[in-house]
Amino acid sequence: MEQSVNSSTTISQPQYAGFGIRFLAYWVDYLILFPLDLMIQLMMGNSPFAIFQAQSLTDIEKIQSSSNSLLGMAIALPLVLAYFLIFWVNYDGATPGKKLLGIKIVKDNGEKLTYPAAFIRWIGYMISAATMFLFCIGYLWIIWDKKKQALHDKIAGTVVVRTDKQPKTVLAVFLTIIAIFMIFVYIGMAMLQGFRLGIRESQSLRNRQGGVITNMANKGQPLTQFQADELAANIFTKLNEKRTQSSLTSFKEDSQLCAYTQRRLDYLVSLGKQDDGRGFYEDTANNEISRAYFTQFLTLGTILFNLSPAVTSTPDDVVNSWVNVANSSAMSKTYDYACVRANPQFVVLMTGQHK
Repeated sequence: MEQSVNSSTTISQPQYAGFGIRFLAYWVDYLILFPLDLMIQLMMGNSPFAIFQAQSLTDIEKIQSSSNSLLGMAIALPLVLAYFLIFWVNYDGATPGKKLLGIKIVKDNGEKLTYPAAFIRWIGYMISAATMFLFCIGYLWIIWDKKKQALHDKIAGTVVVRTDKQPKTVLAVFLTIIAIFMIFVYIGMAMLQGFRLGIRESQSLRNRQGGVITNMANKGQPLTQFQADELAANIFTKLNEKRTQSSLTSFKEDSQLCAYTQRRLDYLVSLGKQDDGRGFYEDTANNEISRAYFTQFLTLGTILFNLSPAVTSTPDDVVNSWVNVANSSAMSKTYDYACVRANPQFVVLMTGQHK
């Protein structure tokens, strides 16, 4: 007598993680990596807020292309790579962001990731990021793909699946809002700074190309601060033109020197009159904050110009008055950095020689 036994095994299909939950996990990881990148940049002498102290578009270009900035990026990149690879391979395919949301990465056949597969996925990550110029199609592929795979998943042969762990969605949403707010506020302020400097430089360029020189007094009325800022930019340009004509190197701006120049300008306003020079040296010698500006300079020089609403002067007049001063620092070979700042009452030139 024969018996037939019918046996069936039910294989559960993995529950693939969709775009929304992976989006949250990404920003949670970003919030973790951001302090790491910030620490590296500060250790390399780069401040992510230096762009807000820039006085020209040239300053911004120098900040973005500085060797320290590039070196900081070169150091941060391997650390970011290590972050992802270690968590993907050694912590069950889940970074802290993915673990918070109860999802993980596995191979297409369900096996755990190996380091070679994880590295290929990270390279694919970079390719997906490059599609931001194509409406981020590398990431958006998740939305319509049957297995919810992004472009980097397809490249590496991986999928992101849900685990048995309950996702902490509310916390993830809160952290994502913080991360997105931080980056968009920073980008927005940086764009506004670039736009402001671009407008100021374009106006100065139109003035120079049209043969128009901004007056320091407008029909007996004091300047506005915007006009004073434009005046300072024009004076700096005229001063470098004068140095070039005299076969001297052009001045370069320095953020620390400009910060102290602004401090000197504010001090002059508090005096209510033109400084006779004593206040400058006393302030430099006695104020700890002031001395902190000079850690990278061997020598410093300062020249002042008192604006009078009753007299109409031009940037050429200011530069010529500075050039004609005996032993003027404006035309000295010793100084290689300079900064000009102005308000409706005064124009201040400070020069410095780096150590």
